[in-house]
Amino acid sequence: MADSSDPAVVVIEDIDRLFETKVLTPQFFLNVLDGLFQPVQPVLWIATSNDPRRLEANLLDRPGRFDRMFVFPLPGPDERRRLLERYAAWPLNTEVVAALARESDGLTGAHLREVCYAAALDAAEEPAQFAAALRDQLGKVQAQHQRARSYDFELKGLKVGFGA
Repeated sequence: MADSSDPAVVVIEDIDRLFETKVLTPQFFLNVLDGLFQPVQPVLWIATSNDPRRLEANLLDRPGRFDRMFVFPLPGPDERRRLLERYAAWPLNTEVVAALARESDGLTGAHLREVCYAAALDAAEEPAQFAAALRDQLGKVQAQHQRARSYDFELKGLKVGFGA
């Protein structure tokens, strides 16, 4: 990229996790953003984070590094209902969708899509069992989500992630 004259887009997904692995330090990354790395073409830097509160303030608050930030809140009950309807493999009773939407508080759109896809696989041979499969998969995804939120990201002393 440094030798090319073509414009570039650099996307770093889950930048907070990348810094946790120590493969890339925030200080080095800040130097890159501030011009240590001098590409001859325009570069658009995009970074995502599940928890930007864990990032250093000078990464977020200095003009020229990341000029725009967008926060996507978790879907509310109406959004969760619409997501369930969108991803459902078969039509559902509105009461079932409303109950699932209420019970899925704290889950993202990706979680709900996974609930629907996994339930569709479970009910593929018996579509009449789709609503029950949705309830079962919702419980599994919620349990997985809770484990992931409390997981310490270590396995027998080895860090999990890039460069593990």
